Amino acid sequence: MNNSTKSLLAIILISSILVKAVDETYITATGSAYNNPLVNNLEATFNGLSTLPYLFYAKVDDVVTDYRYVLSAESPIDPQTMMATHFQGLNRLPKHLGLDGYLIVSGSNLIDMRSEIYTLKEKDLETSTWKFKQETTLDTQGYWHAGGIQVAGKYLAIPLEASDFATFWHSKVVFYDISNPLDPIKIDVEIQRPGVSGGSVALTRLVDGHFLVAVWSDAGPEGYQSKFDFYRSIDTTLEGGFTHIAAINKSDVAYQAIQFILDENAVPYIIGTENDGMLGLAGTNHADLYQVVYSNNTVTDVVTKGSKPQLCSISNFGAGAGVSIPDCDTIEIISCSHFILTKDTSTEKFTEPTKLCFDKFGPAVFF
Repeated sequence: MNNSTKSLLAIILISSILVKAVDETYITATGSAYNNPLVNNLEATFNGLSTLPYLFYAKVDDVVTDYRYVLSAESPIDPQTMMATHFQGLNRLPKHLGLDGYLIVSGSNLIDMRSEIYTLKEKDLETSTWKFKQETTLDTQGYWHAGGIQVAGKYLAIPLEASDFATFWHSKVVFYDISNPLDPIKIDVEIQRPGVSGGSVALTRLVDGHFLVAVWSDAGPEGYQSKFDFYRSIDTTLEGGFTHIAAINKSDVAYQAIQFILDENAVPYIIGTENDGMLGLAGTNHADLYQVVYSNNTVTDVVTKGSKPQLCSISNFGAGAGVSIPDCDTIEIISCSHFILTKDTSTEKFTEPTKLCFDKFGPAVFF
């Protein structure tokens, strides 16, 4: 073996060691139990999102059997309480973990003064039918509003709020392990936020192994501005707790959901979704993209990178929306309606061209 061959083999060996080291770090490009896949050409992929939805349904069956989440003139529930009891957050579970046959939807139940999540399971790929399979109670101690959620790997982050709509807001973030979607396990850690709202949450893992959480707060009665609050985990686990590291004010938006998404270099971005009409009902549904400027263990800015209007049919970004990453070249947004319609809930999927695509006007390809 000559010296050139030995040098080449040495380079190959060193390269393989480096690749192996990258593969064994906290961030895995194709996704892991702790992070979602990184997205190639993230800004272009976001800008390529379709504005037209594919409609599918989830059957309630025996999971919701009363008037909760049903908007009906026949309801025995008073109108204000009925309107406040609604679905909001949702996420499709990760494909890279083999869980993409499940959706999780959060529910705010003012009727029974409790917050809930529902696990939905895909029943039939051909007919695009989903079914409610499991109800999980989150809190019965006044935190009745479960907002916009995010799944990162096997972890689910949920913001909970306690409020009388007028004089006070308190919030907290709770975390669940959803490795078994039909038996979510609560993790022994919370982010407490007394005196401030927290309507949606984003969760991701960073390249250094620490977790980053963002919480969105709408402008509130105490006079504080709408803003992102950022928290960094104290160590490389959720259980070790979190430290507040930054607050970035953002006016003129009221997000119902925010989601972290990482580009191919693991640079964190946020997608925020809202309906900009009164009470999030009659305006334009849109998704906004921000780059999170993160360095020296803190966030210094959130920079606008794009915005896309989305033409929902029955659903509404004022109710809820969630981002999923099926693979490194695809972003999907799924939205839901506030209420069950004739004992069905509806959700919508937006998909984007991932490679060279041609326009075909008709039903979108089901995900």
